[in-house]
Amino acid sequence: MVCGSTADGMGASQRGNGSIRLISVREVDTLRSMSDETVGAAVTLRVYDWLSLVDDIDNEISSAVEDEDTEDHVEVAERVREIVLARAYLDEETPLPNDQQVSVQLTDPDWNFVMNTLSHWADIADDMTPGVDPDGTEGREVVAAIRAQLGRNSSGE
Repeated sequence: MVCGSTADGMGASQRGNGSIRLISVREVDTLRSMSDETVGAAVTLRVYDWLSLVDDIDNEISSAVEDEDTEDHVEVAERVREIVLARAYLDEETPLPNDQQVSVQLTDPDWNFVMNTLSHWADIADDMTPGVDPDGTEGREVVAAIRAQLGRNSSGE
């Protein structure tokens, strides 16, 4: 996993292969600006919810690679993952407390990716373990919280 900024302005980033490298706040800003859309809104959730999203993003990246559907999908997933992890970690090894509220700012297309990813993996969780935790309830609750903060209805408008 990855970090948030520290007093010296450094953070950490974990890559898909599990290696960790320090990144600067400037690099996080660059990741944010890589989208062709301007940065949209910030959403505040518990660190636990953000780290659950990262797990779903990792699943999404793995599926995209297996399906050879890596065009823009993996790029968006990795960008969102890096930004979220930079906010959810104090340093390269220390996540913030699970119940701490953290704000993440993404572009509108990236928020759409986040909501679609959470919804997709919530549906898969329901199919894998009907009536047994974890099911997809948490993922759908996070989607509802994001939609409420972004002022969107269930169709994304």
